[in-house]
Amino acid sequence: MRRQLALVTLAVAALVVIAFVVPLSLLVRQQAEDRSLVAAENRAQTAAERLATELAEPEIDRSAVAASVIARSDDPDQLTIHGPDGTQYGTKRAASDGVRLAGTQGVAFSQITEGGAEVLVPVTGRSGTYVVQVFVSESELRAGVSYAWAVLWALGITAMALAVIAADRLGQSFVTPVHELADSARRLGSGDLDARVEPGGPPEIAAVGEALNDLAGQLDRLLDEERESVADLSHRLRTPLAALRLQVENLEDHALAASLGAKVERLETSINELISDARSGSQRGEARRSDLAESARLRGAYWQVLADRQSRPFSVEISGSAHQIPLDAKECGAIIDALIGNVFAHTEPGVGIELAVTDTTLIVEDTGQGFTDPKATLRGHSGGGSTGLGLDIARKAAERTGGTLTVSNTASGARVTVAFGQRS
Repeated sequence: MRRQLALVTLAVAALVVIAFVVPLSLLVRQQAEDRSLVAAENRAQTAAERLATELAEPEIDRSAVAASVIARSDDPDQLTIHGPDGTQYGTKRAASDGVRLAGTQGVAFSQITEGGAEVLVPVTGRSGTYVVQVFVSESELRAGVSYAWAVLWALGITAMALAVIAADRLGQSFVTPVHELADSARRLGSGDLDARVEPGGPPEIAAVGEALNDLAGQLDRLLDEERESVADLSHRLRTPLAALRLQVENLEDHALAASLGAKVERLETSINELISDARSGSQRGEARRSDLAESARLRGAYWQVLADRQSRPFSVEISGSAHQIPLDAKECGAIIDALIGNVFAHTEPGVGIELAVTDTTLIVEDTGQGFTDPKATLRGHSGGGSTGLGLDIARKAAERTGGTLTVSNTASGARVTVAFGQRS
């Protein structure tokens, strides 16, 4: 925008400068010519008066009289006196048609000739009509014009430069606030709800900045309300969970009671963490990182027990060295649980599972029948009667870090690959 505004201003300023400077330049040239011709006419008239006075004497030497008049002229080189018999006194010049006309008609005038201009004044004496000729060369007619033109064009160019600079500063006052608005909008779009803009620039752009700040504040309030709703809903689960705990404790089968009790305790821990995360804003704004390999080992050990019960071959393979990802350990563990849980939910007992980590890439493979539904990664879509959220949760978590989730079938079964990025 700044560039376009500067170019438009330059074009307009150039048109204005040309509209003024060109006529002024022509006027300056005309005034210089008029000034030179007026000075030549004065010299010619003065020389003619002196010649007329000298020619009035009864006994005169025409050569001496002409020499005397020329010598007393301001610029003798410009002056030529043409006698009645064609004799020239002073600077020798070819007699033009104007000289002959002035001599025969007795009329004084000036005219443009080759190489300049001439002023002709006739003087009548005893022996006939003399013609005083003052020649002004073209360089003398244009004396000072080049300098005046240079000054005019320099002033014009300076005016154009000042106009462009002023336009650029004006454009900057528009562009800078717009860039700040765009940056804040991008930050909001990436999830930074603390992004705000300092309203500035023209009133209209400042109003947009205030509106963007209001929008960010409203989003923040809505998100806080959503978190409170999640926390409240999670808190309501504690009542039926407490009842379930009492029922488990009253079971006569102590082994079953212990197993179910452990699961109820884990569920209660998850609910407490959900409430805590919701009300703390999931530590929004803080840097969260964890070791993907360490999370894989911990969750692999947890699932190993269930895999053994179902006679499932289960292995954890770790390779590479850079395993840090921008997710906390709880979220990283939840992703691994969702992917492995999908295998347990959608395959028969005895199907093998391999959990592998290579640098920041997580791979879960099984030896089942593979993916048969192309919509398996869509949120809420499931071909096995489940919620259909597991793969979507993992995909969104990977995309928040700048990574991807892909599913594919191998010769031995299904594969889910989660490549994490490093975007916080």
